[in-house]
Amino acid sequence: MPMFERKDCLTKKFFTKIALIPLFTFLFVFQPYSSFAAATVNLAWDPSPGPDVAGYKVYYGTSSRNYAYNVNVGKSTSCSLSGLAEGKKYYFAATAYNSSNAESSYSSEISHTIPTSSASNTTTSSSATNTNTSNLTPDYNSTSTIFSLEAEDGDIHNAMVTAGDNNASSGTYILVPNGGGSNGYAAYTFQVTSAGNYVVWGRVLAPNGTSDSFYVAMDGGAESIWDTAISTKWVWKKVSHRGGADPAVYNLATGKHTLTIKQREDGTKIDCVVITMNSSSAPSTSIFNGSPSTTTGSSSGTSSTSASAAELVNTEIEAEDGIMSGPMERAADNGASSGMYIWVQDGSGSGGSAKYYFEVAKAGNYIIWGRVLAPNGTSDSFYVSMDGGAESTWDTTISTKWVWKKVSHRDGANPVTYNLSAGKHTLVFKRREDGAKLDEFIITDDLSFKP
Repeated sequence: MPMFERKDCLTKKFFTKIALIPLFTFLFVFQPYSSFAAATVNLAWDPSPGPDVAGYKVYYGTSSRNYAYNVNVGKSTSCSLSGLAEGKKYYFAATAYNSSNAESSYSSEISHTIPTSSASNTTTSSSATNTNTSNLTPDYNSTSTIFSLEAEDGDIHNAMVTAGDNNASSGTYILVPNGGGSNGYAAYTFQVTSAGNYVVWGRVLAPNGTSDSFYVAMDGGAESIWDTAISTKWVWKKVSHRGGADPAVYNLATGKHTLTIKQREDGTKIDCVVITMNSSSAPSTSIFNGSPSTTTGSSSGTSSTSASAAELVNTEIEAEDGIMSGPMERAADNGASSGMYIWVQDGSGSGGSAKYYFEVAKAGNYIIWGRVLAPNGTSDSFYVSMDGGAESTWDTTISTKWVWKKVSHRDGANPVTYNLSAGKHTLVFKRREDGAKLDEFIITDDLSFKP
């Protein structure tokens, strides 16, 4: 597909002026699409003239003034964010912070809808030189063969709307209300790393025979008429095609794909979607933590949502999906599994942790593998605890690359084995040494397993 290039003159936006961090200008530019039609956005700003500016943070997401992601770029005055989904509107703002980690208010917000691959999509700027990147994945949580999505996290188009229900996995679901209009749909972009045959499961509530179906399509292909199960409670149902395939099987190549769930009958509700190679076992809401998501503020002024965990032998969780307590924070690295990791920067103050809720389907002995990057002997350890128990001092492997390491306890158990009952548990990674980085981790009852 040919690339198109254009250069625009972009209007400069100004940060809110406060006593701590003086005024500085902020602009953004769009770079060429990368593979799988994922856009890159370069951001650049003039340095703040303040005497005690220690660095900058860039915030972004698909909801105005409610940013799902942030990147600490240190003293750089530019950064790159990659992997943004085409057709989506993103919002960007930034802050500056001082040596005490006190942060300014947000800058003025800038937004942009990422054009489709057929659109002109390149703008350049000589000031955008930083190579920090973030592989943004707003629409899914994944391992290599399972994708668990909250229905309301898709790209939702009228007349499809979000509604509330305490029995929905995160307290919300999507539907087109009776008489609400036409042409409603939700689209979900996900990336496959293991090619193969996939099926789609949906957690649905269809109260009667006139509110029990959707149209479903993969990658713009032919639509299936999906008749869901009529029920007064939420139930899992595989996507099928009326009078045809049951279930519908999608042969997916490695790379990005888009699932579309489209309005067919008003009143049909969908809570969650799971895309998986497993067509025999219905998913569990434990994939989505089984209850409305917990949101908590961190000392850095951000918020995050509790992590999801699959009801599988191997439960894989992205570190950045935890509940952060500052100065533990998210940062970007193309080498990380989803483009993000967590850490406490050198000299960022005391404290800092990340909390994760997960659920196991069966009792047993479990171990934890973490994907870590520890550049030296003073940046290579965390404290780890399960369900509020004693903390283990976990010495990771010193390396200049991301490596897998089992959670162990210094001068003690190697690995640490956690005897877990069936049900919900809480895992905490706590800062011990600044600079130690955690990308993702796997909780498994397969003691011989190695990622």
